[in-house]
Amino acid sequence: MSQFHTALSKRFPLYHRWHQHPLSEMVHWGVFLVVAFCATAGLLNSIDRANAGTNAYFTMSSAGPTHITWNGTDFGSADTHIIDILDTQGNRIPSFNPYGSFQQSTDLISNTIKWTFAGGSISLTYIPSGDDIKMVMSVVNNSGTTIGLVRMDSVHLNMPSYIDQPTINLAGQASPQVIQIDFNAGELFAINLGPNGGCQAAGYCALQMVSTNIPTGTTSQVNGSIGFRPAGTSLADGGVAGFSEWRQKYPFGSMTIWPDRRPIGAWFIGTHPCDTAPWNSMSGGCFGDQSINQHWAGNPNGWFNDETINVTTATGSQSWAARIMSTVDTNIQNLKAINAQGVIVWDLEGDRNPQPITYLGDPRIATDQQVAPEWSTKISYGASSSIAVIDAMFKKFSDAGLKVGLTIRPQQLIWSPGDPCYGVLGCYPTQTLIIDQEARIALLESKITYAKNRWGVTIFYIDSTQAETDGWDMWRIHQDYPDVLLIPENVRTLEFAVGAPFAYTRLYGGWAGPAHDSIFLGATYPEAASTLNSNGSELTDHYWELVNSVRHGSMLLYNSWFKSGDESRINDIYAKASLPVSAPTLSVASVSGVTDTAVTFSSAVQSTGNTFVSNRGFEYGTDITYGKTSDLIGVFGSNISNTDAGFTASATGLVCGTL
Repeated sequence: MSQFHTALSKRFPLYHRWHQHPLSEMVHWGVFLVVAFCATAGLLNSIDRANAGTNAYFTMSSAGPTHITWNGTDFGSADTHIIDILDTQGNRIPSFNPYGSFQQSTDLISNTIKWTFAGGSISLTYIPSGDDIKMVMSVVNNSGTTIGLVRMDSVHLNMPSYIDQPTINLAGQASPQVIQIDFNAGELFAINLGPNGGCQAAGYCALQMVSTNIPTGTTSQVNGSIGFRPAGTSLADGGVAGFSEWRQKYPFGSMTIWPDRRPIGAWFIGTHPCDTAPWNSMSGGCFGDQSINQHWAGNPNGWFNDETINVTTATGSQSWAARIMSTVDTNIQNLKAINAQGVIVWDLEGDRNPQPITYLGDPRIATDQQVAPEWSTKISYGASSSIAVIDAMFKKFSDAGLKVGLTIRPQQLIWSPGDPCYGVLGCYPTQTLIIDQEARIALLESKITYAKNRWGVTIFYIDSTQAETDGWDMWRIHQDYPDVLLIPENVRTLEFAVGAPFAYTRLYGGWAGPAHDSIFLGATYPEAASTLNSNGSELTDHYWELVNSVRHGSMLLYNSWFKSGDESRINDIYAKASLPVSAPTLSVASVSGVTDTAVTFSSAVQSTGNTFVSNRGFEYGTDITYGKTSDLIGVFGSNISNTDAGFTASATGLVCGTL
């Protein structure tokens, strides 16, 4: 600092005399450090704090990060705030109310905003890292009650040149939380963040963090991030951190415990209320008469869709029971013909109720007076001269070496007080969803326990599941019952880790999972499999897709209570799926890491009419001539563009083989 002192001494004589004072050097250094600290603090509050030298920048303010910048474009407007804190019943907690009394503070050094309540605290920290801004939300719960949900607006973005609606997996719905937004100049990826009210067409996005089920006396931490990537980056590549984190937290497990992938039969004993009236997809019911089965006084449950059945008399019940056991024989014969592993009795409690009540899904009440007391009819079977037909039915399947299954559902069946409802026209119970997760899981597990203990049931179709809750429910149930196969109806990604969810081939083709979840599923659980309801023309129309799905581990669900003629095609699909995949027979420029890879068909593959369904984890040719050898089985990747001579794909691999 000597040159600095000399210059000031020449310019200011008073400074020269002060500089001779023995304390002057100490004061000089103190002033220098204060100035340096203030300058550094100001700089940290803008550029240095935002990780200068990298592509992602932000300025921290008391309202959160603002001026979020990437490659010179400003995206940010700060408005970080808590949306809600609720208990497990959906109510606000008095000592943890974001619309009540609390203190808010901001630490500009650590980029942390903290909200302090009487019942605990919430903090949100922003950490710059290259092209990403990571976020950590911590919730300390000392409220004396379990917090069911915390939702917070964590970052607000103004998207320039916003050209696409985001690819979204909704927060809290048991799937990796990865959002992709294409803004023309690049791609934004948000991990473990969900949209609050969606992202508007004008380009404004409010992204939120969510934390759930936080017991009192504990601390919960949720990690999230936003990241900017070059234009054209795929969801699988841009969201890889989110998919990997999810898989580490929720590892794939179920199907390694359930190795049997043979077909499963489905037996619908009664008639569906829509058999004589068309389905109304808007109302979730039938057009016209929804109580058709109630017109049959002797057969209110609509067994065998036969109005002549009368289960209200002893003779009629015996005749019905004999028909049940005879149809068990038919099922067994058909199931053995396709080497099936078992059968699901879909409507054990009958079908006398309209949609959406139809499948009661509670085996505990199957023989109750208001449901189907005819199941208690005593018959002779095996060594027993007096056994309830319901027990004899399941035992006969088991004696034939077949697994047995049932329908259950997460709703509580509620009857009108004092009203048996049995056979009364227009008298229906209600199916009420249990809001509390612990109570809902307990309800499902009590149904599973009853069916396992009484009949040895190990396959469960879970009807009327709720996408917002049942992924977490299935995960918990699998931990308690790892020896059963769970087949939930309406699914999110997590359920593929612990079961083989239900899917209609006619809606989704033969792919391993539903189309709306395919990208997330393929990037998270590539081993995932489904239970594919495949009958009639679907087995022909989606033949090659089903071959690939069965090879991949999916199981075909087949109507087994009558001989349909589908048996030979199901056997053929499984036979083809068991064959090894041979070397490729296509001319391919490259199949790994190359965008817009040109692929041309060889002469062994019929190209005319060969179509591909794009944007799935697997792509399948749907019209390749049956019986040809060296046919194209599929391509891993997306963005398939077809011609009769071949296709162009952003492909990561091809699967070809002799079928």
